[in-house]
Amino acid sequence: MKVAVTGVEVVHHLVAVISLRQEDPVAWRVNTEGVGTVARAALRSGVRRMVSCGSLASYHYARGGTVHEGSARAADPRLPVYHRSKYHGEVELRKVVDAGLDALVCNPTGIYGPADHPDRLSRMNQALLDAARGKLPVRLLETVAPFVDPVARRFGSESFAPAALENVAMSPVVDRTKAGAELGYEPRPTAETVADLVAFFGERGLL
Repeated sequence: MKVAVTGVEVVHHLVAVISLRQEDPVAWRVNTEGVGTVARAALRSGVRRMVSCGSLASYHYARGGTVHEGSARAADPRLPVYHRSKYHGEVELRKVVDAGLDALVCNPTGIYGPADHPDRLSRMNQALLDAARGKLPVRLLETVAPFVDPVARRFGSESFAPAALENVAMSPVVDRTKAGAELGYEPRPTAETVADLVAFFGERGLL
């Protein structure tokens, strides 16, 4: 790892294993120990700054609630492993920050938009495509999911896992004040992104 970051000014850490299972040793190791490993290598190599991609899932929020930097974190053992591991990845990073590394964490929400692989869409884009096709009635899914989920898992799908449905239904309000003030973050209008995504679906023959 030290060789990979030698001579590098800024390290962007984007690696993660997305798993909606309750326990997943690989996801836990990659999302926690992996962050710490990269951070320590960056510190030893004199990297100026490390930017780590976290997740909104690292916060423990309620349906319709507001999430900001001071919100409760996903430390509850009843939460899916992805939520907990993304939070503990930040804990590992902070240890290295305390040792002298300049680093920051961004916690994106669901990521969607037209820049995607049409033959293997991201989870969010696939969900939006299914919704556009009339295949994603969320209330019905909440009813049948407990019965469908065990079968879907046997075929390697987590689409009906409780955490997957939670991501669709929770829709918290995210306070982006700090990102705007410190990083100049200014998202474009949702309608514009959705319009571009629909156009992308049409151009690729998906819709």
